[in-house]
Amino acid sequence: MPEVPPPVDEPGQISLSGADTGRSSSVNSHDLLVGVAVVWGAELALGTVAAGWMSTSALEAGPEVILTLTLASNAITFFIIWGLVCRKYGKSFLEGFALEGMPPWTVVVWAVFGVVTAAGATVLIATYANDRGMMADMGKTLDGLTAALVLAVIVPPFEEFYYRGFIQPALNHDFGTFTAVLVTAVWFGVAHSYQLLGNWVALTVVATMGLVWSLMRAKSRSLLPPLAAHWCYNITIAIIQIAVL
Repeated sequence: MPEVPPPVDEPGQISLSGADTGRSSSVNSHDLLVGVAVVWGAELALGTVAAGWMSTSALEAGPEVILTLTLASNAITFFIIWGLVCRKYGKSFLEGFALEGMPPWTVVVWAVFGVVTAAGATVLIATYANDRGMMADMGKTLDGLTAALVLAVIVPPFEEFYYRGFIQPALNHDFGTFTAVLVTAVWFGVAHSYQLLGNWVALTVVATMGLVWSLMRAKSRSLLPPLAAHWCYNITIAIIQIAVL
């Protein structure tokens, strides 16, 4: 009887059982350690150069400086993780980041979900949160809100590629779905703490949304649902803030 080959996961698949049948061709915890070390090193170097050049820190700088530093950091991060997720394993961009095989109507549904949750989060934050934190300061001027809108359009895809396109699959590969979802969500929340330091209601909302998006990634086995939801969530919040300024 001919030998039956082992099953192979679909591109970008995250097994709900925690088992990984594609270990030879999937991003793993070793890639995660390398990627995070290089990303953090690059961001440290970027911050050091920028601080020395401008004689100020990003927190004390104007919106245009924060915008420039953020976009540069995201571009560097994406190039690094693309090399580990796609180039290293010979995968296309769509295959490596699990952007294939999702019906368009499903993506639209998750985009609407992002708009609805953003509206709810805005009401919650406006009712219970204070106006402390870097993002709150940016929201007090039209220039700051304009920069925030640009960030809302550009940053979410980079964040999704990093957290749920790289970190979560790498953790899932060696530690299973539960650990991958939990660690990714916590990581996402902690990474946003510097923006919302002192504004605990807003930080709790962001951390909760990070958990929701990680669960979406795990259940759908695709990056498209959290990408669509996160993108529309951020854009909606920025538009609402501009509208009420």
